[in-house]
Amino acid sequence: MAVSKRLVRLLIPFALATGWAFLIYWASTMPTPPVIGPDNNGNFLDFLPRKDLIAHAAAYSILTWLLMLSVLPFTLCKPINVLLHRIMPIVIAGVYGFAMEWVQGGIPERSAEVLDVAADVVGAIIAIAFMTCIWPKAKRAEDSTFD
Repeated sequence: MAVSKRLVRLLIPFALATGWAFLIYWASTMPTPPVIGPDNNGNFLDFLPRKDLIAHAAAYSILTWLLMLSVLPFTLCKPINVLLHRIMPIVIAGVYGFAMEWVQGGIPERSAEVLDVAADVVGAIIAIAFMTCIWPKAKRAEDSTFD
């Protein structure tokens, strides 16, 4: 039985978002966070005082982008589309970020921080801003149509 193109276009972004969420969970539940860059001595983010916030924002912007791609094929009336395509991915990423910080609070050598959750939400907002303001509208329209 052949899988339709529509089903594939629906499932691939959702599968990627789920996989990325599992990767965030894996990194969040490690006793010590993974090192960003070549090593602790030559890290390309060493000049920043809170480089973990940039890592949070980047990880959650990718998660939000994948979540948005997974809901783009669903089109309803304009107010519902705004809620579904823009607000819902931010809320999901924010709630997931809060949950990961709560989990980190119970892991030895890790701590839960409000600034990390704020960075997660900022990363989600950056992803939505990119997809709605910077990404060409023609490309978004092409991606949301089916053959």
